[in-house]
Amino acid sequence: MSELKYINEIQNPFNNAPVNYIETIDSTMKLAEEYCFSNFFTSGMVFMAGIQTAGRGRVPGRVWEAVKDKNLLFTLVLNKEYMGSNPLPLVVGLGISRYLENHHQIKSEIKWPNDIHVNGRKIAGIIIESRKGLFNIGIGININQIEFPKSISNSATSLSLEMKGRFDLFLELELILLELKAVLGNSSWKSDINSRLYNIGKEVSVSTGLSGLEKIITGIIEGIGSDGQLILKNKGTLVEIYSGEVQQ
Repeated sequence: MSELKYINEIQNPFNNAPVNYIETIDSTMKLAEEYCFSNFFTSGMVFMAGIQTAGRGRVPGRVWEAVKDKNLLFTLVLNKEYMGSNPLPLVVGLGISRYLENHHQIKSEIKWPNDIHVNGRKIAGIIIESRKGLFNIGIGININQIEFPKSISNSATSLSLEMKGRFDLFLELELILLELKAVLGNSSWKSDINSRLYNIGKEVSVSTGLSGLEKIITGIIEGIGSDGQLILKNKGTLVEIYSGEVQQ
């Protein structure tokens, strides 16, 4: 494993907790979990990687593909003091959306439950796990990557592609952390997310259930409920979906 290095250029709004960088790691989520249970822990610690060899998505078996030192790949670890009662994946997505809007004037959409899209293409993904009162918030954001594997070349984008420029990863991370700090516990999260919700008002198919036993539910997206559930209208009836994936 590569050496873990402290990055002192970044001012972390979460308790000024350490921001750590590692050149190569299988997963920042795994690194964060192992570190925080075997070393001194401060809520707000960040574990950032140049490249992940086994970065994973929310769906089992799905990986996050990225080029070394081109994108932001990190895990933010928080305890319950920052959580409130807001649905975490969506609120974290709102923070990323605000980062794009406030600092780069990019309009983005939140694809329920955990992706961020710009101009119909994915720019960021979120995965969150809870362990013993700690929340590991894994985030991948495409920043300077301009070429993607053929399998996702038509569905992925990056800050560099959208803005036609190159960006300092440490500066972008600091800006994202500022927006995440501001949005956690925000009482207006529901209306803010609904105003950015991907495909709201359109008919979609949502895959729910365990792998291999999926059920497809079709309906028009009405919005997000108070617990973060997706609300569809199907033949005049409102359907609430708490776990699944929007397929279109």
